Amino acid sequence: MTLAIPSDLMATLEREEFREALERWCVSEWHSGATQETRIQPIRSRPNRCTVAIVVKSRTGQHELIGKIYADDRADVFDTMRRLSRDGFGTASDHSVPTPFGWLPALRVRLEEKIEGLSMNDVIRTGRSPDWTTAAERCGEWLGRFHRTARRPERGHDLAAKLAHHRQATVRMARLRQKAEAVLAQLEEAVARAPVVVPCAGHGRYIPDHVLFSGRRTVVIDLDQHDAADPSRDVAGFLVALQRRAIQLLCDRHALDSVSDAFVEAYTASGPPGALANLRLYRALACLRWAWRDLNKQTPDLAEFMVDEALRLMSH
Repeated sequence: MTLAIPSDLMATLEREEFREALERWCVSEWHSGATQETRIQPIRSRPNRCTVAIVVKSRTGQHELIGKIYADDRADVFDTMRRLSRDGFGTASDHSVPTPFGWLPALRVRLEEKIEGLSMNDVIRTGRSPDWTTAAERCGEWLGRFHRTARRPERGHDLAAKLAHHRQATVRMARLRQKAEAVLAQLEEAVARAPVVVPCAGHGRYIPDHVLFSGRRTVVIDLDQHDAADPSRDVAGFLVALQRRAIQLLCDRHALDSVSDAFVEAYTASGPPGALANLRLYRALACLRWAWRDLNKQTPDLAEFMVDEALRLMSH
């Protein structure tokens, strides 16, 4: 199936300026000489951004990298990746981000290292229980270290604002609206009593798809939603995503329960103290967010499971 790319982003890839900038960069960084052939393959696409795999052939051989094209100026993501690479998350570390090669401001394109390896998603799909546990521990260790050591950005995540947004979204949840509103009412009451947790650097969308294993390196991609947040937010997002993968890939919602436990144990050992004080609240909120998306994607059974899971979490 051909991946559809928004027309404005596709136009960027087709511009001669992009090809020329790519060739200049390859010559500068890899001393590749004149480009003989360039292949571009879309990997992921959203309305405001897309990711492509780039293969450049020259007299010195074949070079591979990743390009990310944005509809808006996202130099901030490049700056974040460059700072993380300098601050202990570079290629020499077991816990890293892809090396950011360059930002082309006129084109709004970032060039970065292509990571060879399996994602946590791939491990779940193709591996066995011991593989899942080992991989989950690596995911927990990476996130714990990130929350404990990465520099906190200025842009923050506000739980109260998220609740207000979800309150508006529940209006469109049709037959699940009553259940969803019950969850929100319990969340709003619980948030008023929730302990205050010092925000830390947050990934924003820490899910199994975004964690790659390349030899000794655990590499995390897609920092587009990097912000400052309660650390429970990222942990909760990963746990709910694991539960969904158990249903979608293994047809058993409990198949990855012990894997989730291994993730939390590894995170707790490497992360900041007291980081998970609000985990239950963030898990319930993540379930609601996924339920709304599931309804939009016409998967009502999964949406109802997510809302029921949120109710279960808030009843404890």
